[in-house]
Amino acid sequence: MIRKNPSGDLPQIHPSAFVDPTAVLCGKVVVAENVFIGPYAVIRADEVDANGQLEPILIGAHSNIQDVVVVHSKS
Repeated sequence: MIRKNPSGDLPQIHPSAFVDPTAVLCGKVVVAENVFIGPYAVIRADEVDANGQLEPILIGAHSNIQDVVVVHSKS
């Protein structure tokens, strides 16, 4: 599932990346080429810090995010 964060940012996913249909990507997430994101993984870049800043989560080329992994960041 690809979701916007409250600011309206959508994930950017390279066409060669595989995202399992059960995975959730939310907000400012950038997925590079040849990435694998497995079943039920959750990657959330949807919360701002105390200064109102929101930095992206960058998943580099050829990365492998396995089943049920949770990645969450607060700037």
